[in-house]
Amino acid sequence: MNITRNAAWLLGCRISGDFLNLLLFVLISREFGPAGVGEYSYSFAVVGFIWVIGNLGIEDYGLREYLRIEPGRRSRFVAELLGTQLVMIGATIAGTAIYLWLTHPDAAMLASMGSIGFYQACLALSTALFIPAMSQQIMMGRALVDLSCRGAAFVFAGAAIYVWHTSIPYALLGYVVAGLLLAALARASAERHGCRVQICISGKALRRIVGVLWSFAAVEVLGQLFTRVGVIVLTLKVSEAAAGVYATGLRVIEVGLMPLAFMGVAAYPQLSRLFVENRAAFQRSGRDFIWLVVVAGIILAWGLYFIAPVLLVPVLGNKYAGTEPVMRAMAALAVIQALEVGMGRVLFAAHQQVPRALAIFLGAAAALGLNLVLVPRFAVNGAIAAGVFSFAVINGVYFAAMRRPMSGRKLPQALLGPFVGLLLGAVVARECAGQGFAVWVQALGSGVSFLIVAGAAFWLGRGWHLNAAQSD
Repeated sequence: MNITRNAAWLLGCRISGDFLNLLLFVLISREFGPAGVGEYSYSFAVVGFIWVIGNLGIEDYGLREYLRIEPGRRSRFVAELLGTQLVMIGATIAGTAIYLWLTHPDAAMLASMGSIGFYQACLALSTALFIPAMSQQIMMGRALVDLSCRGAAFVFAGAAIYVWHTSIPYALLGYVVAGLLLAALARASAERHGCRVQICISGKALRRIVGVLWSFAAVEVLGQLFTRVGVIVLTLKVSEAAAGVYATGLRVIEVGLMPLAFMGVAAYPQLSRLFVENRAAFQRSGRDFIWLVVVAGIILAWGLYFIAPVLLVPVLGNKYAGTEPVMRAMAALAVIQALEVGMGRVLFAAHQQVPRALAIFLGAAAALGLNLVLVPRFAVNGAIAAGVFSFAVINGVYFAAMRRPMSGRKLPQALLGPFVGLLLGAVVARECAGQGFAVWVQALGSGVSFLIVAGAAFWLGRGWHLNAAQSD
């Protein structure tokens, strides 16, 4: 019962908090246009590493160790965690400072980064402070605190933009208030659950903790670089407005893929168990999961191509007029990113972490190199092309790694239906456009064509699965 209740609170507050972030994104879009979104997204892209590195594996490692050690040593352990986090955050800030010295951002950008970076540091430190409550399966408080602090930042920013008519740096000062509130509430939670809050920076503890966490760092840092490099290069090489248009498409894709990420979390325990207990059932479940994620990604791409361009100006403001072709181009990124989400989760369940790390390393390297080459020449379209190709590199490595746990040709057969349906839908849409039909007719024709082909392939595949199971 505690597990279900805690999961409901964490999930509900996480979704609510992400919705507030989305609303703030819309507020900035409507008031400041693509240039404002570019400034906001670039600030997050640069200083977001403070949270990523300061939080790497702390919750999983810290909670496990906190439960294992005797109660009298737990306060000391949390103090060592906090000390280690401060060192990691300090190193990240130093690295960020060098980057900023080399790129010379203006004062407004520095102010925005300072506010967001302060909140990111407080958010990372709160992870260790909430471990005592989490160890007692008391998670509602943490969920509510996180949501309340996000809400405080959102309310402050909304009032600053629409009531006081301030600039973005002043609006983002709400993150400083939210960070202070988060740190105070997290400390109170730790002390309320029996932990005396102190900070201990010890070379021995630092080596012990970092020796465990480094493996988390490699994948997470490369993954963050991979997703943010397009925004960063566009800001530096083209303009904040171009970065804002690209970041808007990325935000739509992120929101659309969020349910798929939760589906992966829900499916992960069963896939992990089946991989050990019943390999044939694992292969069937894995193929069905990947199929479902890919189909959802294609539907998201359909929405990006046909629906999102119509809503850009009504939702985000008149400054987004003319950006519709960019949003349509990003539909390709949604499809290939969804494929990565599906295969990546199955690889985790099959204990294939090393191929995944290799894939992300190669994808991050490709993303950095291609963005530096393509963005100065093709601007946003270059960033989109770099993203698509980089995800193709990752998916290629994933696909090769899938041969061992999935075996045979059944995975390609399962994916054939959705991609043939996608191709047919694209042909139908193109023909309808060539005949001069309205956009809604193009959308309807392509959508129906895709659903017929993908649905038929799925049911035929289920029949094959049933026959195979009966023969076994």
